[in-house]
Amino acid sequence: MLLYYLAVAWGLSWWVLSDCRARRLWTSIDHGWFVFYAWPVAVPYHLIKTRGFVRGCGTLLALIGGFIAAYLCALAAFFVIAK
Repeated sequence: MLLYYLAVAWGLSWWVLSDCRARRLWTSIDHGWFVFYAWPVAVPYHLIKTRGFVRGCGTLLALIGGFIAAYLCALAAFFVIAK
């Protein structure tokens, strides 16, 4: 579980940094570490700031839906294998 939480934080911080580069946004030197440690607050803020409220919330809901779908697939695979 620790690896899962670290991978989620790392993946989201990597995605935010690449999105900032693609949109040519200025970032601080340690912006990636900030997003890594504060991703539950930093990612929604980044999405709403860069895309506006409606598109940012839509993208956030898509990310949350992807996490839920991946969790449900892993849960189903666990029960199939454990059976």
